[in-house]
Amino acid sequence: IGAGLILMAAAGQNAAFPELGLDKYLNDKGRGYVDFMKKNCVAENAVAGLFQHISDVTVKNPLDEPDWQARLNESHLGTKAPDAPVYLYHGGLDELIPYAVGERLRADWCGKGARVQWKSYPLLGHIGGVTVGALPAADWLAGRFAGRAAPGNC
Repeated sequence: IGAGLILMAAAGQNAAFPELGLDKYLNDKGRGYVDFMKKNCVAENAVAGLFQHISDVTVKNPLDEPDWQARLNESHLGTKAPDAPVYLYHGGLDELIPYAVGERLRADWCGKGARVQWKSYPLLGHIGGVTVGALPAADWLAGRFAGRAAPGNC
């Protein structure tokens, strides 16, 4: 998909762990992308980075560095159960994040005792799953704000 998604993830890691120093890895184009991303939404950010490789926006790939790898491993989803209930949904034909990744995350969290409400959209890809799943996810979240107990289907 391109450098846009990678830079969004790297900027998020850098915000959580400022000692990673993302800026020292970026070239001028990369700094421009990160500045753009801070002012725009995910769709615009992804499009801005289409057909760009991480090497087009960096002087050195931070994801290859041991300190970045250590922080990414600490942040790996599934290693720790979330403290709050989760609504998790996934398109079975997701071309960006394989369906098996979502299934594994559900299994990991359920295995650790988390309350997970899982919804599968077998015939949808990434964008279709996000689009169709957004309203049920928002309804689920509204139920939490309304004080209703979170359902789970582990």
